Amino acid sequence: FKKLSNMVFDFTAGISYQSADKTQIAYDRVTGEINELYSTDKNNRQKQMNIGVGTTLARNIRFDVSYIRSNLQNEEFDNDVDANFNTIDMSMNFKFWNINANLSKRTQLPQASILSNKLNVGNPYYLIVGNANLEPIKLYNLSLSKLVRIKKDIVSLSVNAKYYTDNIVYRRRYFAESTILPEYDNYVVNSGASLVMPFNGSDKWELGGSISANKNVLKVGSFRNVFTYNYKRDAEEVDTKMEYSNRHHVSHKFEYTSNFSYVFRVSLNNRFSYMYSKRPRNISESGLSNEMSIYAVGDLFDRFRIEAAYLM
Repeated sequence: FKKLSNMVFDFTAGISYQSADKTQIAYDRVTGEINELYSTDKNNRQKQMNIGVGTTLARNIRFDVSYIRSNLQNEEFDNDVDANFNTIDMSMNFKFWNINANLSKRTQLPQASILSNKLNVGNPYYLIVGNANLEPIKLYNLSLSKLVRIKKDIVSLSVNAKYYTDNIVYRRRYFAESTILPEYDNYVVNSGASLVMPFNGSDKWELGGSISANKNVLKVGSFRNVFTYNYKRDAEEVDTKMEYSNRHHVSHKFEYTSNFSYVFRVSLNNRFSYMYSKRPRNISESGLSNEMSIYAVGDLFDRFRIEAAYLM
C-alpha cells in the first residue's frame, strides 16, 4: 500500500487462466455411425489480467476500481473465436444512518461459444448463430441493508436494485417459406424454421428485497424466518419487434435449531416458493414448490453418535 496525506491506497494485481474441453458426439439412428455434421468438439479458454486500486475516502466510505484485460478463445473444428475485452469495474461501500450501502458497476463477458459466427444446424428447424460483435454487459447495482435489534432479537432488512445496459438478448427470425442464406454458404432454411442470434439490445431491471428475523428461546431453540421477493424483466426480439416478459418470485424460509439438550439436537428447515411469469402474447406461467428437511443428532456417553435425516 501507499500512503498519501491521510489517505491509504491498496494496490492489487492478478492473473487467471481457465480451460475446458467438451466433446459431443451425434450418432445416426439408422446406420449407427457418427454424424460429423452434428457432432462438436470444443475447447474453451479464458485468460484474465486485473490491476486494482482501493482507498478509504472517509471514515465510512470505501472506493475500489480495477482494470481487467480478458481474452476468450473457443475452438470448434475449423471455426475459432479469439476475442479481447478491456473493462473497468468500480464499487463504493458507505454507511449512513446505520444503513450499509453498496454502489457498484460490474461487467459480464459474453460466453465464448456465442461469439462464433458459425451456423449451428443441429436442429434444422431451430438454427442458432453467434455474434462476433457482442460487447460485455454493464451491470449497475445498488444494495442497502440494515440490522435492527429488538431486545435480544435481530431483524435484518435489505433491498437491491440491478440495472443492465448492453444486455444480451436474442433476435428470432421466422421463415414462412424455404429461404437461401448467402451469408452462411447458401444454406437452405426449411419452411417453418427459426434463426436465433444474440445481440446487445434492451436494458434490463432486477429488483429484490428480503426481511429476516432471528429469535432465541432459552431451552427451546433458535428460530429464523426469511421472506424474499425478486422481480426480473427480460426481453427478446421476434421479427424486428421487442417482446418483454416479467417474472415475480416470492419465497419464505423457516429454520429451527434446538438447544434444549446437549445430548440430542434437532434441526428443521422448510422453504416455500411461488413463481409467476408473464410472457409475450398473454402467456402466463406459475408454480409452487416446497422443500422440507429434518436432521437429528444424538450423542451417547460421549462415545457414540446417532444421526438421522429426512427430506421431502
